[in-house]
Amino acid sequence: MKKYEEYMTRQGISLEGHERLLKLKGKSSRTRKRNPWARYGVVAACAALLVGAWKVVPAWAAVPGQSVADSSQVSGSLQSGAAEPDPIQGGEAESALPRLNYGSQDGMSSDAASIALPEGSFIRDLTEGDLSALLGGEDILCTRLGWGDAAVSGYCIFTPEGKSWEVTLTGRHIAGGAEDFYAVLTLAPDTLPLPCAVSPADGVTLCWGVEVVGRRGGTYGEGANREVWLPESREVEFLAHGVGCRLTVYGREGEGELAETIASRFVRYMIADGGVDLDCLTVAPENIPAWRNASFDTLAQARQEADFAPYLPAAELEGYGEFYGSLSYQEGWENTLFVRWSRGYDDVEVCIYLGGLGKSCHLVDPDQPETYDLRRYPIPWCDSVPEVYRETVSDPTFRAEDMSLEIVEARGREHDTGGLRFSFEVLHPDGTVVSYQCSGLTAQQVWALVEETL
Repeated sequence: MKKYEEYMTRQGISLEGHERLLKLKGKSSRTRKRNPWARYGVVAACAALLVGAWKVVPAWAAVPGQSVADSSQVSGSLQSGAAEPDPIQGGEAESALPRLNYGSQDGMSSDAASIALPEGSFIRDLTEGDLSALLGGEDILCTRLGWGDAAVSGYCIFTPEGKSWEVTLTGRHIAGGAEDFYAVLTLAPDTLPLPCAVSPADGVTLCWGVEVVGRRGGTYGEGANREVWLPESREVEFLAHGVGCRLTVYGREGEGELAETIASRFVRYMIADGGVDLDCLTVAPENIPAWRNASFDTLAQARQEADFAPYLPAAELEGYGEFYGSLSYQEGWENTLFVRWSRGYDDVEVCIYLGGLGKSCHLVDPDQPETYDLRRYPIPWCDSVPEVYRETVSDPTFRAEDMSLEIVEARGREHDTGGLRFSFEVLHPDGTVVSYQCSGLTAQQVWALVEETL
């Protein structure tokens, strides 16, 4: 175990690599290192995609006296017996809320799952109008589902035909500079939303004839210059009325009952009250973006893509027997060509973002080596790299005119198979970004790959 831990401590993934995972959703890493549940949709799919947030009607508060019935009361058919007042809704509850089985504490597994989006799929941020059409009113999240005045944002992944494939809504509430409420709701037509982690069915409750799987756990929320532990977390997933649902609600210490109330409200809304219709989210044919995917067996084939050829090596790498190349294009989203040479556990990867489309950068100044020089920081970087430099040390981008052998040398770090591993990006004058991830080469050999493109 000790050798395994030492090995994993030396591993790292660049932000460029993370972005590639996000784009695949298998291209998606929604989990955080200490988070057993998916964080921020597709993304946690994709915090960068969650733009255009809006506020729902303010009502965030604990819910005292909420009627939560034993599961036996709601199994099979909707109960119409006496119901207690519903504090959130402000009137009589339509029925008692189901008391759900969440299984054992921290029963969530964090085993990674591979998820691939349909070829040609695309993402659109949801507007307030989309949310209203989806839920039947702008205040549904507040008055019926209990999200209160959380800031809500969302997006939809569409099929190449413009139909909804998966919808993700995220709600956050910050009080006193710390996140005290966080929820992620994912919906998919005719099937359960695909997870980013394989998780057991800890607890199962029959609600109105539908099996509802419940889980519990915890995660880290955001705070002022620190992370905030949110231990009272509940997750439910089920399939009802042709819509697969997964809701995860995170709360602070002592807010488990509130998290369960919000989850139970959602279960009732989706099963007993009819839920949502995902058909309201469609994209007209004329607005579907063009796309193209291609793969290459040799560097020569990849170099036939004329726009990318100037940024590719002129010849195959000696000593590397396995080659893989791919092109991924989607109008307005990405235009990327990726090549990789492999030799055992050594890989040389070059990823070209034409025009910088779909790529964010962390530009650094060569005269400030503290922002990128790996030789200054021993592993683990979480202990040695100042927080202000973590993004640039992990994933620096250099302007093409600033590149030199000295910069390449500064980006070398020990590789497990011997030698060094290099990682950095180069921003060219036309906006194209080229990412280099190289192991098994010397600094001089890596510099040669870069120099011929300048």
